[in-house]
Amino acid sequence: MTMDFNTLTQIYHGIPSYSSALSEKYLPEIQRKRAEKIQKLTEDGRWKPYLEAYLKSHHLKPSVVDCGGKNITVDGPIGTDEKESLIASLKAFVPWKKGPFSLFGETIDAEWRSEMKWQRLLPHIGDLKNLAVGDIGCHNGYYMFRMGTHLPKFVIGFEPFAKHFFNFHLLNSWIGDKRLHFELLGVEDIHLFEGTFDIVFCLGILYHHTDPIGILRKI
Repeated sequence: MTMDFNTLTQIYHGIPSYSSALSEKYLPEIQRKRAEKIQKLTEDGRWKPYLEAYLKSHHLKPSVVDCGGKNITVDGPIGTDEKESLIASLKAFVPWKKGPFSLFGETIDAEWRSEMKWQRLLPHIGDLKNLAVGDIGCHNGYYMFRMGTHLPKFVIGFEPFAKHFFNFHLLNSWIGDKRLHFELLGVEDIHLFEGTFDIVFCLGILYHHTDPIGILRKI
C-alpha cells in the first residue's frame, strides 16, 4: 500500500530553503537524491504507521516551547481526544532512544540521556550564532533542537531512516524551528555539501562503521 504522496512531499518539500548555501555543482544531485528518497517512502508500506502518527497529532498548537531546559518541553492545553491521539502517536515511535522530552504532559524517558552529552559538548563547540551547522546521524533531531536555541543560520540533519524522519517532523511541527532541516541522506552523501558548513557534528555513528577514520576524512 502506497502512502499519500502529497502529504509526504509537503513534509519533505522539493527545493530546500538552504539551497543558496549549496554548491551549484552538487545541487542537481542533491535534488535527485531527495526525489529518489521521497519516492521510495511512498512505495514502502512499512512506514505508514509513522506517517499516520504524524497526521494524528501534528496539528496540536503548544503555548510553551523550551528546548534549553533539562527536558525538551512542548506544552499547552489539549482535549481528551487529542490526548489519546497524542499518546498513540508517541507510542508509534517506541523505542525512543534520544531524549528526554516532555510533550503536552507526557514524559518521554528515552533510552539515552542525551542532555548529559549535550552539556559535555557545550564548553567546546563555541558560538553557533549565524553558523551553518551539519548534524550527521541526527536521529529524531534531538541535538538539532538543542542547537536551535543557539541561533544558527541553519542546521541540516542527515539521517537515512524513515522512522526518524517522521519523528523529527512531528516534533518540529510543535517546536516550529524553520532553521532545522532533515535530510534522508547519510554520511556517504556528505561530499555533496562541500563548503556548506561552518561546523559539523557527528554524534554516535562512528562505531557503527568499519572505517571510522575514513568517515572522519570524508567529513
